[in-house]
Amino acid sequence: MLFIIVAFGVGNTDNFADDDAQRLQQILAGDHRSEISKARNSMRHPIEILELFRLKSDMALIEILSGGDWHAEVLAPFMMGAETYYAAHFSPNPHLSYQPAMLQHFEDGGRQ
Repeated sequence: MLFIIVAFGVGNTDNFADDDAQRLQQILAGDHRSEISKARNSMRHPIEILELFRLKSDMALIEILSGGDWHAEVLAPFMMGAETYYAAHFSPNPHLSYQPAMLQHFEDGGRQ
């Protein structure tokens, strides 16, 4: 699944602020995530990935081709109250055969 984030922000772009890191830890352990998703944190390294992108909760974020999976279940609550969070996806009238299934998976909330 393709995952691209584009974050726009100003100011300090060092690693997460302490409050962002603490908030992210709470989100990763949240009740909205399945036990399977939580167990995969050790393989997916979500904190390190978001630090690599230098994402901060006060930025605007565009997630391109969101699958509704762990990215969305972590990014959406993390960005809640932020400038803006967009999950961009395919047209509902796609031209490529794989696009309808990916769009439906996203619309279904990315449930496994």
